[in-house]
Amino acid sequence: MQRRVSHNKSRRGCLNCKKRHVKCDEQGPPCANCVVRKSDCVYQLPATKPKVTRKKRTTIALATLSKNDSSNSRQQSPEERSDLPSGLSSRTASNSSLAIHPSSSPVTFSSTIESNRLLELELLHRWTTRTWMGLYSIPADEPYMQIILPRAALKEGYVMNSLLAAAAVDLALSSNESESATYLCAALEYSNKASAGFRSQLENINQDNLHLLYHLAALSAIMQFVLPNRHQTILERVEIFFNLMLGAFSIAMFNIKWLTDAPCSSRDILKYMPLSLDILDSDTIAALEKLSTVARQIRVPASSPMAIYAGDETSLASEEYLLTLAQLKYSFREDACGRVKGYFLSMIGIGGREFLTAIKKREPMALFMLMYLGVLMDRASKDYMSWWVGLAGRELIEEVSGLLEHSSISQIPEGREGMSWTRQQVGLAPLTTNDAIEEQACCSLSELSLAFPVAM
Repeated sequence: MQRRVSHNKSRRGCLNCKKRHVKCDEQGPPCANCVVRKSDCVYQLPATKPKVTRKKRTTIALATLSKNDSSNSRQQSPEERSDLPSGLSSRTASNSSLAIHPSSSPVTFSSTIESNRLLELELLHRWTTRTWMGLYSIPADEPYMQIILPRAALKEGYVMNSLLAAAAVDLALSSNESESATYLCAALEYSNKASAGFRSQLENINQDNLHLLYHLAALSAIMQFVLPNRHQTILERVEIFFNLMLGAFSIAMFNIKWLTDAPCSSRDILKYMPLSLDILDSDTIAALEKLSTVARQIRVPASSPMAIYAGDETSLASEEYLLTLAQLKYSFREDACGRVKGYFLSMIGIGGREFLTAIKKREPMALFMLMYLGVLMDRASKDYMSWWVGLAGRELIEEVSGLLEHSSISQIPEGREGMSWTRQQVGLAPLTTNDAIEEQACCSLSELSLAFPVAM
């Protein structure tokens, strides 16, 4: 018979753990065991405060000292919350019914030092063997993601906590429901710790840490996107994702030369020659031409405050979204070539805050462009290593097409055909043919508002 391992006894555990005769982490309610089992966690309040002997005080002091020295990745308390991009404390996996409460203890498996060390080893192993593979852009990124970032994590706690949080999210997405809940708890703990360290670093951006802050901010945005609140629509998730990615881009623009001189791949991507339109198939070229045709017919609110104050006529979408449209269409070339993974994310930086504002206001042309972006996201998900994309592209197209079905876009034949093309690309049925489509040109903001109410 296997000999049972002895452990310190305690009378302060929850009633469920006492009933099951298992060790409680005593960090609740709820404790980790009750979180995994989705049980109501109840503690019995002691009648009197237990007396601590001198011997026990010594033991507790030694244990506390050992715990404080055990790992740089456990410097912050789990209760420290953050408004930084990584705010995962109220998020849940879309395929899981388990809610993660901000007040719950994020301790995983057990509260012992050994188990936490084993968990961190597992997560770091996951990062170096799989998680990073879904996040790099070009082959030159590999040593940075697999070696340089983990080595930086040995020196900087916020880097280590960011990598561990991302690996925990990756494992949560590929695990069964009970294991997923455990990894989600770990992701909460490490992301909250990373947030505190990240904020302190933002106060002193320099040549040594800019590339770390940029990549970890983008990583945080991805984690926020992957773990949606089940009450959020995919469009609301995209808005948050865009906003956080713009924050990462603003860090990069703090000093772009520092980023290109860093040991990451930014300098290598700038050396790539532009791709020709010939790399695309005729079907995609025709679909992109429909996008351009619609942009030349739809008028949109001017993004410049001066234009509004001066009473200037609203601009054509082809003028207002000139660079964003060009970047979106070029992203299809990079997708066909396959030399830069996730190139479509560059559209976020080119579109900037103005494009994000148009999405928030549900401006039809901006939403129409998002449907094409959804095609690129869906194609990226076909790479089994791209663990963070999932079904987001398909879900985005399905939701936006429902919003645009009775908008000014659908009144234009090329617009309706473009919507059908994006739906077919992700496996959805094309829009039904509408023989009663009326030719409609939105020549003013008021007419556009009547055709499609703008949400403020």
